[in-house]
Amino acid sequence: MQYSVRFIAFLALLGCAVQNQPQGGAKDETPPVILERSPELGALNFRGHQAVLVFDEYIEAPKLRGEMKSTPELEELAFEIKGKRLELNWSKSQVLEANRTYRIDLGDAVQDLNERNPHKHLQLVWSTGSYIDSLRLDGHIAGAPAGLLEKLTVALLELPFDSTFCGTFNTSPSKEGTFSFSYLPVDTFHVIAFEDVNFNGSWDATEPFGFSKNQASRSDSLPFELPFVAAPFEAPVWDSLAVDSIEAVLDTMVESEVAVVRFEVPPHSAEWVVWLAHSSGWISKETWAPSADTITLSARTLLPGKYTLHGFIDANSNGTWDASSFEENRQAEEILIPQKFEFKAHWEVNQPVALPKAEEIRAENEKD
Repeated sequence: MQYSVRFIAFLALLGCAVQNQPQGGAKDETPPVILERSPELGALNFRGHQAVLVFDEYIEAPKLRGEMKSTPELEELAFEIKGKRLELNWSKSQVLEANRTYRIDLGDAVQDLNERNPHKHLQLVWSTGSYIDSLRLDGHIAGAPAGLLEKLTVALLELPFDSTFCGTFNTSPSKEGTFSFSYLPVDTFHVIAFEDVNFNGSWDATEPFGFSKNQASRSDSLPFELPFVAAPFEAPVWDSLAVDSIEAVLDTMVESEVAVVRFEVPPHSAEWVVWLAHSSGWISKETWAPSADTITLSARTLLPGKYTLHGFIDANSNGTWDASSFEENRQAEEILIPQKFEFKAHWEVNQPVALPKAEEIRAENEKD
């Protein structure tokens, strides 16, 4: 009996020593931190056949096989994860090039095991010689929707270009559209940003893209702008019945029942092709000639209601929207961000047509 009492008391004490993990609290959003690296970032005279990263927490990398890329190519490059340790190995029979900067890009594939926070733009860089390539290229993608930016791949294509759209160096832009390449040699590149829809690591003609050619690596971080078109321009659908019906109604309306509108167009160096669409389905297509100054167009008699102005800048004056062409080194014609207006009966108004930043127009449209 005495033994049983003592045993029960021991279990009670043991229970008091057990600590449960606290519930709740802020979610861990911190990516795994590198505690050790071999070779060190920017190491010189390194000719080994293994690289190691040790993190402060357990890691996983389910997509690393598809994202891992080496420049110049390391033969039989493979990886192994051992708890908090990532080992990268390549062929021991490969003789590394002399006086070359080597780079292994791991993208955003390495993440902590519990919350899956990725270590962004992870890379290993070393040189087999006495110096590291230290130039860079920085840019900003213009024209891509905010939700698409972080899904894009930005690739540097070496010259002379051989029509293979698999970049020598790849990265992904930030949610603001900025991107950066470092540890570059003295060289000139074509730069292409694309949505890798089929996940094959290179740009295919059916995938949305933007490009900028002949960008030289440099010592400063001054960014260049890379135009991007997420989708082709689509003209509003023409409803001939609605157009004819409203034209007939307008002919019978008196001055107090319509709006008289004069559009004020800012200076522009090329023709604008625009569609003015009423919420009922009525559409008017027009071409606005170039002008060095702000111009006020002739008065228009319009049906009261809500309108949307669509269009594009017709740089070559052929009346149709032309998409980007990498082969012809032609950028897509600029698409005007749709702008919304509302006109009421018995109004006579000069309506400015603005070209503010896309974000400002979207914010105004969301108020409607």
